[in-house]
This record gives sequence, structure tokens and C-alpha cells, in this order.
Amino acid sequence: MGAQATYSTINIGDDLPVVTTRVSLDLFRRYGGLGGDDASHHVSEEAAARTPYGKPIAQGVLTESFISVALTRWLADPTGWIAGGSLKCKLTAPVWADDLLTVRGTVIAKDVEGDPRYVTCQMTVENQDGKVVCAGEAKARV
Repeated sequence: MGAQATYSTINIGDDLPVVTTRVSLDLFRRYGGLGGDDASHHVSEEAAARTPYGKPIAQGVLTESFISVALTRWLADPTGWIAGGSLKCKLTAPVWADDLLTVRGTVIAKDVEGDPRYVTCQMTVENQDGKVVCAGEAKARV
């Protein structure tokens, strides 16, 4: 299924278009400044060196935000995600600067009744090694 999905074109089992993004320390810093999560272990190599991780890690919400990118690109009416969606996910591994993240999604449920109608997607974010760094379910109004 391509981008611009509508209720009538979505089927259980459909895969969302894959979205890939390379992250950087600069992105961690810019996101931290905008989102208010500029804790030193995210934005400072010196401070992060004193943590168990040893180097800066991405903010969890930044990692989750790539799921939002995938959903808004996929849906014909992205307000169904932006204003009517929900995400339940778990961060499962750290994301490092220079990681290449790949978001994948599969439709696992589609409301057949009700107004508004919703679709539920199983979502994962993987790094360049195929390791899942975030996984969960997204529900969008369609």
C-alpha cells in the first residue's frame, strides 16, 4: 500500500511505507532545546561519558516521534493521527548518534463500525543492525 491511505483502501495485514532516518548528536541537541529534554546524557559527549551508556543517547520521545512521521505520511488525512491517534510503545534499546532508524508498521485491526473509525498498527523502530529500539501499537482515526 502506498501513501495516502483512506479507510476504504486499508486492509488488515497491510504494511505501511517504510520510513528511514539517520539521527545525529545535532538532532538530539535541537530536539532537546525544542522539547525541553536537554538532559546532559542526551546532548553532551562529556557528560554522557560518565553514564553507563558512555555516549549520548537519543531522547525516548524523539525515537517515538519517527512513528508519527510514518503515520502522517501514510494517511490521506493525517489529522486522524495528529488529533485522534494514540501510541503505546516501549523503548527497548538506546539510540546513538549516527544510527539509521527504520520505522515499519503493519495494520493489525480495523474498526468496521462506529464513527469515527480507527485502524490499529503494530509499529517498530529498528536500527541499522535490525535491532528493535522501540515497539508498540498506534491507533489512528480514519
